Amino acid sequence: SAEVKVAVLQAVTGAHNLTVYLTEDHVTDWQLNSLVSPPDVENYDHRHVLRTNLNGTWGDGLIEEMAAPGDTLVMTLTNIPMNPSWNAANCELVAYVYNMATNEVLQAAERKFQP
Repeated sequence: SAEVKVAVLQAVTGAHNLTVYLTEDHVTDWQLNSLVSPPDVENYDHRHVLRTNLNGTWGDGLIEEMAAPGDTLVMTLTNIPMNPSWNAANCELVAYVYNMATNEVLQAAERKFQP
């Protein structure tokens, strides 16, 4: 599970969603590089690999109409699918809040995943 806390620093109006992703850093695997010969790089260090989306492409509603400075909004996500081949020690959660009408991202944050 994951708990995301959003501290409101200034007044926010309109519908806003929160979207959360799970990424994994330092995934060592094959990589195609057409600029070298042979083009197959055996132990490439892949950075910030998207593993899964925790709450859908567009996220979930966080603010319906308005939020005031000083408010703390909390969203809890459960049943996070963890593939046994993922290295949980290298995983991070990436969360962002965006305006549903304009798609403007208000804030984004990345935190270490703590299994």
